[in-house]
Amino acid sequence: MAETSAKQRLIRFLQGIHLTITRGEEQALALDPATANQNAFRAIMLEKATMLKGLEDEAANLLSEYAEESSMLGPQEVEKAEGAAETIHRFSKGANTALKLDSVFYMSALLYPDEHKKGEPNNLERLIAWLEQE
Repeated sequence: MAETSAKQRLIRFLQGIHLTITRGEEQALALDPATANQNAFRAIMLEKATMLKGLEDEAANLLSEYAEESSMLGPQEVEKAEGAAETIHRFSKGANTALKLDSVFYMSALLYPDEHKKGEPNNLERLIAWLEQE
């Protein structure tokens, strides 16, 4: 059985984070606006932001392993490893800012580009797809 690469482990890790965030967002969207359950929505967005704030630390070992592995695979893979680390850093930094501002709107917008349209991938999905490309 072939050993999984650091890149594959990073992708699986990010897919797990994405799944957790997506489930939370689905729960938030399913809240009945008539009941104005803002506390439940806020709790879900706090969980999302907290998860993203810690993402860089949680992914640190995987990113380090991927950087080391990529140096043996060539410049394109090095670029991907560096790009993944920078993108994850931005995710964590943005979440930290949202938490400091205590902005539920900012928390809900994390991972979504300004021009995002419903049904399009968010920035975490885009990162995963980019890493999956050969």
